Amino acid sequence: MLVSFFIEIDADGNPRYKDEFIKDIERSKKNGGWVVAPKEYSVLVEEAGKVLYEIPEDVVERLSKPLEHKCDRDILLLIQRNHELEDWLENLLNELGNAEVMKAYGEYVSLIKVANQKNIEMYCEVAKKDGDIETGMQKVIASTQHQIQVYEEENKSLKENVHGLKEYIASTEKYVKELQIHATNLDNELKYYKSCDKDNVELLRKERDRYYKLYKENLEKLNETETAYLELKEKQNKHR
Repeated sequence: MLVSFFIEIDADGNPRYKDEFIKDIERSKKNGGWVVAPKEYSVLVEEAGKVLYEIPEDVVERLSKPLEHKCDRDILLLIQRNHELEDWLENLLNELGNAEVMKAYGEYVSLIKVANQKNIEMYCEVAKKDGDIETGMQKVIASTQHQIQVYEEENKSLKENVHGLKEYIASTEKYVKELQIHATNLDNELKYYKSCDKDNVELLRKERDRYYKLYKENLEKLNETETAYLELKEKQNKHR
């Protein structure tokens, strides 16, 4: 049986092969077979039964992640494998069991790879001109390089912020520790003067309270900074 594959969208995010998709849905309902497509296509039909299998959104999102424009994802598939798509498609074909032919609108590397592994015939409905492919490749490469540059700049900024917070935390920890020691010393002096020098007691109590207040304020700031530091570290790890 035939498996029809759709992934193509235009610059506005609309299905590029809307009519062909709907025809393939109807043909599959009538004659057997299946249609594989992302959400942009699946929303076109209210009831497709078991002939339509939607490509998971997370797979499509990760496929589009390196691109400045999501509409170039089919061009990217012409020049680069996507292992997540391959794994999902291979599992689907195992589930379907009797797929014999796979049809797509481009010679997508991952589809060809899976088709070869499953001994399924693969063909393209639309033959793209070499010039169109070359132009598309150059466009995708430029887009990918731009995205890499953006990620590198964001990562550099995150590293600088993390380093700055780390230094601030170390400095504040030292200051808080000194405040704590001084406040403790004043507390000990206060206990001593309570027993032998009544005149200095009130002065020492005020000084001690001032240092304890400073200690608490800086400790709260330190806790807030450490929280911000951990959040930045987590964000930085996601950029790797």
